[in-house]
Formats: sequence, structure tokens, C-alpha cells
Amino acid sequence: MPYGALAAALWEALPRIAAYVLSFVAIGLYWIFHYVYIDRIKLVNGTIIGLNMLMLLLVSFMPIPTSLIGRYPLQPWPILFYGLCLFALNMTGMVTLIYLYRHPTLVHEDMTHSNFKGQLWVYIWVNVPYLLAVALAFVLPVVSYIIFFVIFVAVGIDLWRRLNAVQNRKLLEKTK
Repeated sequence: MPYGALAAALWEALPRIAAYVLSFVAIGLYWIFHYVYIDRIKLVNGTIIGLNMLMLLLVSFMPIPTSLIGRYPLQPWPILFYGLCLFALNMTGMVTLIYLYRHPTLVHEDMTHSNFKGQLWVYIWVNVPYLLAVALAFVLPVVSYIIFFVIFVAVGIDLWRRLNAVQNRKLLEKTK
């Protein structure tokens, strides 16, 4: 390919690049959530290992729907597939949260009801728009992408805020 065709080639590759970046952000957010849960766990049992393996499977599967939305960016089935994978990842995280809440001996600190409820609300808040994005894939595919993007930004900001609050609380405890 001649150098003069580089701009056109980059423009043509833009959907694949955008899909990659979108999925990188999604996987990064799930990795951070995973880290937060692992940090809380004191004891591991078969259920926790199984849920962790399911999360790993779903994250490692993300390149497939990512490739499809990159190759067929405005087609409904790839968007549906991508959204359902995100939904499954989020549901796995939610089930893990519920399991840890119902088995407090597995975590380092007692999970208060209000802490649990706040985290559960985040999962619900994310699942509803994921399903909406999946449903809209057939009529307004661009809106589906906007929904994914808004969710990732909102969750990223919320996660950043929560992690900073935890870190600040730990720093205050050390200075006392």
C-alpha cells in the first residue's frame, strides 16, 4: 500500500480501533472490580473459584464480540452479542457480590447492608442500560454504542471515587 493511502486505510480501520478501545476500557473496569473483590476475600471456597473462573472466561471471550463490532460496526447482531457478553460479565460480578454478602466469613471485614446495597445498585444500574443497548441494537445501533460509552464513563468515575475514598480512609487510619 502506498504511503498516500495511509489516511484512507486508517479511516477504514477506525471501527476496529474504536471497538478495541471500548473493550479495553470495559475489561479494565472489570479487572479493577475483580481486584477490589479479591482484596476483600479472606477465605476461598469452590463457589468463589467457580465464579472467578466464569469471570475469567467471559473476560477472555471479549475479543470475539469486539472483533465482530469492529468488523460490522452498525449491524445489530454483533452489538447484541457484545452487549450480552457485557451483561453476563456484570451479572457474574453481581452474583459474586451477593454470595460474599451472604457468606460474611469469607471476607476480611463485615460488609454492611448499606455498603452491599450501594454496590448492588451499581450492578442493577449498569444491567438495565446494557439490556436497553441490546434491544436498541436493531433500531438505533449508534445509541447502543452511546449507552456503552456512557456506562463505562459513569462506572469509571464512580470506581475512581470509591477507590480514592477507600485509600483516603486507610491513610487516615494509619495516621491515628
